[in-house]
Parts: sequence; structure tokens; C-alpha cells
Amino acid sequence: LAAEGMGTFGKVMAIYQQVGFTDYKLKVSGDLELDRQKVESLQENANYQIRLDGNNLWRDAKEASSYVQALNAPFMGVEEPLIAKDFDSMRRFSDQTGAKVILDESFLVLDDFARIAADPERWIINLRVSKMGGLLRSLEIAERAEESAVGLIIGAQVGETSILTRAALVVAAQHKERLLGQEGAFGTHLLEHDVTTEPLSFGARGQLDASCLGERPGLGIECDL
Repeated sequence: LAAEGMGTFGKVMAIYQQVGFTDYKLKVSGDLELDRQKVESLQENANYQIRLDGNNLWRDAKEASSYVQALNAPFMGVEEPLIAKDFDSMRRFSDQTGAKVILDESFLVLDDFARIAADPERWIINLRVSKMGGLLRSLEIAERAEESAVGLIIGAQVGETSILTRAALVVAAQHKERLLGQEGAFGTHLLEHDVTTEPLSFGARGQLDASCLGERPGLGIECDL
């Protein structure tokens, strides 16, 4: 759910509710009253799990903490609340809010594990196959996350085609015990034309039916360029 006004938020939210989603990622706007209204709207359904995306909005841990606490809701995690790679400030934010920090721009390569090794319970990695440099590197990072007891969210770029959706399924299947959420699989819900003959996209309740992949070689998809 993006940072637009309540009108757009309500329309998009209605579509997701009709599909049957129960997990939501809300991008904060910096307008506290607007974000409070959105959170209250989401909280009307007690079954919803909410996480925030700060998009590196704040520069000060205390300011970020006060904002999130003012929303007065439990969040599964808060993604990138502060300047990317500012791990000390993110630790203070986590201490002050009690929320886990989801790392996106702050976690790019395997070596970044050195920055979170001392307190793995504090972090969740947003693993995007494209961001990590491909499937093999993503699998390596996911394996280290499992060994280190760090949570995983498999993320997606806006407008991803079924090729990256399929690649992400490999990581999800291999490391489902560490998986806290999965984004993407919009396919032709968002794209006018996907690049595969059988687009992979979510259906009711956000579930993805991958039965069309069958026993085909490779990723099991065929391109239609």
C-alpha cells in the first residue's frame, strides 16, 4: 500500500480485500495523521498482519521511533526507517519501538551479515532476487540467514515479470521455515503484457498456483517476447 491519500488508499485496499489478502506492507508518508488513518483502517480487521516501509524517511532514531509509536499498532517489522546502512541508529530504533528492522537497501551482499551477526533476532532481510544479483547469490544469502536465525521476506521490484516471480519461488521453497512474507507475483494484474506464455500471478487469498510449471526443465517457463 503506497503513500497516497486516503482516496487512492481506500480503492486499492478494497481490491486487496476482495482478493482476500491478510498481510499488508504500508509505506509511510511522513504525514502522521494520514498514516494513522490508514493504520486504523487496517486494524479494523484483527486478522491483518501489518509491516511498515519507511523508505529511509528519517535521519534520527528518536524521531522515527516517536512517529511509529504514535501510530499505536503492533507491526511485524519496519523496513528501512533510517538512512541505509546506519545500523547503530536502526538498533536504537528497534530498542525504542520493540519492532524488528527489515533490511532492504541496507542489505545487498553476503558480507552484510557481518553487520548483523551480533544480534540476528533484531533483523529481517528483504531478499529480492534481482537486488542480490541472481538466483544463486540469493540462495546463498537465504542459506546463511537460516543458519544465523535471521528472518526472510522475499521481495519484488514493481513491474517484475513472471521470470523473477519463478526465481523467487525457488528460494521460498528451499527456505520456507525462515519465510515471513513474500511479495510480487502481480504478473498481468499489473503488466499489460508478461513475457511468458503462462504468466505466474496470485489468485484468491494471494495464493499462487504454480502447477502449470509441471516437470519442465530449467525454471519450467517459456518466454513469449
